[in-house]
Amino acid sequence: MDFNNIFTHFYTCFYPVPLLTRITVSNFNFGSFGLFRCCPPAPLPGEDFDFGDYNRVYIDCCPRAACYAGGNPVNYVMRNNCQYYLGKVTRAFTGYTTDESIRQNAASGGLITSLLLYLLKSGKIGGALVSRLKISGGNISAETYIARTAAGIKKCQGSVYLYIPILNELDKIKNSHGKLAVVGLPCQLKALRQLMDKDKKLRDKLLLIGLFCGHASKKELLLKVLEQKGIREKMVEDLRFRKGHWRGSMQIKLKNGPKITFPFEHFSTYQNLFFYCERFCLNCTDQTNEFADLSFGDIWDAKFKNNPIKHSLILTRSKESQNILEEMAKESLVYLNSITLQDVYNFQKRSLVFHKLIKARSDLGKFFGFNINCPRGEKAKWNDYPATFMVLFNIKLSESKMGQQIIFKIPRQIWFLYLVLFKLLTSF
Repeated sequence: MDFNNIFTHFYTCFYPVPLLTRITVSNFNFGSFGLFRCCPPAPLPGEDFDFGDYNRVYIDCCPRAACYAGGNPVNYVMRNNCQYYLGKVTRAFTGYTTDESIRQNAASGGLITSLLLYLLKSGKIGGALVSRLKISGGNISAETYIARTAAGIKKCQGSVYLYIPILNELDKIKNSHGKLAVVGLPCQLKALRQLMDKDKKLRDKLLLIGLFCGHASKKELLLKVLEQKGIREKMVEDLRFRKGHWRGSMQIKLKNGPKITFPFEHFSTYQNLFFYCERFCLNCTDQTNEFADLSFGDIWDAKFKNNPIKHSLILTRSKESQNILEEMAKESLVYLNSITLQDVYNFQKRSLVFHKLIKARSDLGKFFGFNINCPRGEKAKWNDYPATFMVLFNIKLSESKMGQQIIFKIPRQIWFLYLVLFKLLTSF
């Protein structure tokens, strides 16, 4: 009997789960007759399988399956399944652009800018749909546009911590000349991928470049942080959310005034606590942009903190996208270091687990007026509940006028300690 394939049909039973995972059942005294029962039941509920004289069995199964051998539980814990959190990945790298001028102006390793410039110069794309901050008439907003020159691409360097509905540009995307790269968040590229699955012309036209995303914030958070610094929206001439090594700094150029710089954590402390979080983000379970062709994110690991060059994390999700990166490395346009999926998981573990497993979010959401759907069969650990309570409470607090006053009357240092507690609760 081929034990490796006994439970491959689990994939369809427990959809959505991206990949089957091999687990090992060992050290059980099966004797001459062994029983293996699956729970939740497969299409043949409660059926027992005779393993004969085996005391080690390899099973390809869905990560949601809870299995029992000889009455002893063998629980495959989703929290340790790298592929479940990352989606389909062909290769994983850390790296950075070798162009120092691009790195100096980047929020991270400058790889997306270098990638777009390479694709444009080599004729692989005719343009790129990118996002940038727009400051006009005393109003700060974000916009998308199709950049067709190197200068246009470079103008969009840096992170934009505001949500931009890029599907509003769908007509421009469809009517644009030549192949197009689209840089977007997980929810945006998922919607595009669904359209591409139904439209071959669109599928052949687009290359999806994904950003890691914890959640999107409302513009009000930015304005409140600026207000704390004595800066009104109409005073701003230019703004960079994050620039520099590690967490970097925010930079604001005032009209007819100086450039003001302060640590990015003066913004990110509130952002990481989900104050002013967009409600639709609560239903998201995709942090690493699983529907992209390539995904890019930050590396939060102590050994990179003291590295003089800031690195990015890169996931290729197709052979074609992997080849593009390797071509760039051969031409010395980027530096790449191959890593394992376990490395990626370790770099992002705390946020990956909390983002992907939303059972506690679903359970507690109803008490806060949120409708959050949870995949069938998912389980929560005890620490998920206090961490989730903090998130949902913070969102509700920032949605009320009284709550907004409370948030910014409490010293940021107190919120930082609160954030430390939240990170501890999401670390195991």
